[in-house]
Amino acid sequence: MAHAPTADETLPGFDPVAARVLRHLVRHGETDEPAAAGALGLTPAAVRDALGLLERDQLVVRTGDRWAALPPRSGLATLLARRRAELAGWERHIDALDAEYWSAGERREPAGMTEYISGPDQVAAVYAQLLGSATREILHLAKPPYVASPAHPAGSGAHAELAPGLRMRSVYDTSGFDDPVSLHTAVSGSEHGGHLRLLADVPTKLVVVDRRVALLPRDGGDASAGSVVVRVPGIVAALVALFRELWRRATPLELWVPAEVKPGHGPSDGLPGRAREILELMTTGLTDDSIARALGISRRTVQKHVTELAATLGARTRFQIALIAVERGLITRRPPGR
Repeated sequence: MAHAPTADETLPGFDPVAARVLRHLVRHGETDEPAAAGALGLTPAAVRDALGLLERDQLVVRTGDRWAALPPRSGLATLLARRRAELAGWERHIDALDAEYWSAGERREPAGMTEYISGPDQVAAVYAQLLGSATREILHLAKPPYVASPAHPAGSGAHAELAPGLRMRSVYDTSGFDDPVSLHTAVSGSEHGGHLRLLADVPTKLVVVDRRVALLPRDGGDASAGSVVVRVPGIVAALVALFRELWRRATPLELWVPAEVKPGHGPSDGLPGRAREILELMTTGLTDDSIARALGISRRTVQKHVTELAATLGARTRFQIALIAVERGLITRRPPGR
């Protein structure tokens, strides 16, 4: 009856039965198949197969019906050299095989830790869902192009459902800040207590919610072409560190917001709602063209309101308009977020 080989009878990476037969031949000299089978507790067929493997690897030689071991050092050294060559071949192909694995369709981490989404409708819906799930903090890197679809126009409702007391910090790319969507979302975020900064060459779009989940473009460009939701703690922490560094380098954007109307300066100031909106945007330093795009009106309409503001407030320049508006309590400066 066959018995299990002990650790001393096996050879690493070698067929265990062949290793036992080889040791038997090394220790006891020439023998035939029935004798080896009886001594080792193996079937003759198992011994015959093992001897075939050993003969192939030039570790034994057959003389008639008897078998003898060859000097093990030279035979095993040849086998080891062959195995080393095989391993070297595998090492050369590891990177290529790994690249093929990850390029063969969409790959997801276990338990949904990473999820790929595509198409403007799906990306916009996931973005809105993540914002709505936030309870403590949103970190936001913004740059064009913005995701838009018939169901979710760019910038629509981005801050409508934010939880009370939520802290939101946004860094906007300066090259696209006169984009109407940038202006709309910036003003909307400011109204909800968000803090804004500007930075040239923001590297990627990014949203991090409660430091537990992040959304960013898959290839760093157009988010609607493909984005990735990441819940892997280590990766999210790295993205938070990236945001903190960009936030440190960015310039605070001091928005002007509606203030409590001071006694004696109510409706008699004669500022309709549209004029107040233009005043708020104008005092951020935005151009008439940017204000017009942000409010969906013509540049001529903006200029008309600016002229009327100057006449109403007794100002000669845009700078004087802002100073007098602050003095009268029409607007107040909000400190930049820290």
